[in-house]
Amino acid sequence: MPFRMSTGTGQLPHTSTSKARLQPDPFLNELSNMFEQNTEKGSVWVTLKHSSDMCKAHRNKMTTPIEFKCLIRATDGKRTISTLVSPTFFFFFEI
Repeated sequence: MPFRMSTGTGQLPHTSTSKARLQPDPFLNELSNMFEQNTEKGSVWVTLKHSSDMCKAHRNKMTTPIEFKCLIRATDGKRTISTLVSPTFFFFFEI
């Protein structure tokens, strides 16, 4: 499964198994689109994960405290989108 990045426009690549790491605002727009497309039939799964966006070996070498972020992923089974949210902006994503 190839990993495809967003072009910065908030648009997803047009492949059936695309993955994209979006900025928070385009992520919310795409998430809304996923929910709208799956209202009649289908599901949307949203997962949250505590992440530093660094490999463990690199984190262990750091001497300064690491700011952990929240990795938010959403999928409808056809495409997957994700975003990283810092703790200061996490309140935008609260239900």
